[in-house]
Formats: sequence, C-alpha cells, structure tokens
Amino acid sequence: MAKSNFLFFQRLLFGLGILYLTVTVFFFLLFGPVTLNFGGFRLSFTSLVNPIRISLGLFLFSFIFKILGDIKGKFTLASVSQKWWGLMKSGGIAEDSPEPEKTQPQHHLWAEVLLLIVIFWGTFFFIRHYTADVAGFADTYGYVSEAVRLSQGHFYEPERIYSRFALPEKAQRSHPLGYTPKGDLGTVPSYPFGYPLILAAFIRIFGLQGAYWVTPLLASGTVILCYFLGRVYFGRLGGLLTAGLTFFFPNFLHSAFFPMSDVPAAFFSELTLVALLTLPTGPLADFILGTSLGCAMSSNRH
Repeated sequence: MAKSNFLFFQRLLFGLGILYLTVTVFFFLLFGPVTLNFGGFRLSFTSLVNPIRISLGLFLFSFIFKILGDIKGKFTLASVSQKWWGLMKSGGIAEDSPEPEKTQPQHHLWAEVLLLIVIFWGTFFFIRHYTADVAGFADTYGYVSEAVRLSQGHFYEPERIYSRFALPEKAQRSHPLGYTPKGDLGTVPSYPFGYPLILAAFIRIFGLQGAYWVTPLLASGTVILCYFLGRVYFGRLGGLLTAGLTFFFPNFLHSAFFPMSDVPAAFFSELTLVALLTLPTGPLADFILGTSLGCAMSSNRH
C-alpha cells in the first residue's frame, strides 16, 4: 500500500470521527435521548458515552494509519522473519542488533506521544466503565480487606461473628478464605502483601473507592509497557500489535475488571523486562529492575 493510500485512510477515518461525533452531539443536544429509525437501520442517542467511544476509536485508527504511512518500508515480512530467526538462533536477543533509528521529525514524536496518551486513558476508562466497585468473591474480598487493615496500620483483627449472638468467638470456625486464625479470637491475612500495600496507599489517599482504581491503572500501564517492548525490536507497528494483543488477551482483560493481583503482577513483570532489555546499565536500571521484580514476586504467590 502506497504512502498516499495510508494518508487517504488517515484523513478518511479522522473525518468520519469528527462527522459522527458532531452529528450525535447535535441530535443529543437538540432532541435529548432518542432513537431514530431509517428503513430498519436504527440509531440510538440515549447517551454520549458510546458516540465518544466510537469517535475515539476512529481517531485512534487514524493515528495508526498515519504511523503506518510514516514507517512504510521499515516493517516488512522479510524484516520480521529475519529478526525472529536471529532470536531463535541466539536463544535471546538477536545477534545482529537493530540499526539505530534515524531521527524522526518532531511532529512524529508528538503524534506518538498523543497516541500513547489516548491508548492509556482509553484503556483505563473502558475498564473503569465496566468495573463494579464491589469485592464480591473470596479473592477480591481477601485483597481489599487486607488493604483496609494495612491502611489502618495493623494485620490482626478480632473476629466479631459469634459475639453478636452472645457466644464465645471461635476463629477456627469463622475465619474467611484468605485468612488464618490467630488464637480463638482473631485472624491475620494470608495473601501476599505486595498488591494490598498498593491498595492501602490509594485507600489512605482517596478512601475505599481508591482501591478499585489500582488494577485499571496498572492494566493501562501494562499495555503501554508492551508497546515499548514491541517498539524496541519491531518498530511502531510492532509496538501497536504487541499492545493490542496484550489488551485483547482474554485472561488479561478479564482480570483487569477485578481488584486481584494478576494484572499488577503482569505490570511489574513487564517493567522488569523493560529494565532488563531496554535500559542502559546503571544504578537507575538496577533500582527499577530490583524494585519491579520484588513487587511482581510479592504481588502474586503463583
């Protein structure tokens, strides 16, 4: 596909995004929530959330086509095969290091930064929109309740189950999943404390609601880190493909909606890889590598 074709699709998608957003906002402001029928084709304007999402999606693909046009010829099937063949032969990073990138025009850099900002916040708000701020099953309750204890400065809490019925407490019978009895009267948590410590910091700053913002933020960060890893070895298009595959991976997407440790462990593991494979050797890289690896291991016991 010629560069002019990429430019055509970029302008087309951007124009469609502007047109769609303008029309939907106009109808919504003029008529309020309404559903229009055009010969069996139905348009629903019950809120501005979906039109904004669709328009942002069109803008995102417009930026993608712009980047594809800028890097045309630098990312081909032959170059990908050569890189992967080098990885297979060396058992790690390809022996022939990638050629240093030529200096890109300043507007290309700003376009990439803007695209990453859109990806980060788009991912975050998408996850937050479908997240229920309820610790509704055993693992989520275990992490959030442990974080509440840590935010209050203690591990141990007395049980208050049987005493409500004027009976003596028996923690061996009443302790919830994820907790260990401490004598007959109280319990201590048994979950790894790395992720609950992060939740506890957010709870201290933002209240209990803050605990449900951590996983969406780290999920968005994981997508961006995967972009950087892909970009280092395969360019911008490789970074976008890596980020997209990460976001649409079912296990990752499912875990991003709950306050559980899987996504935080993935984020810190990705940060460890970034420090190990892309940062120059030095105290900063060592600090990030050690901290991220420690956080990954203390966030998930698996």
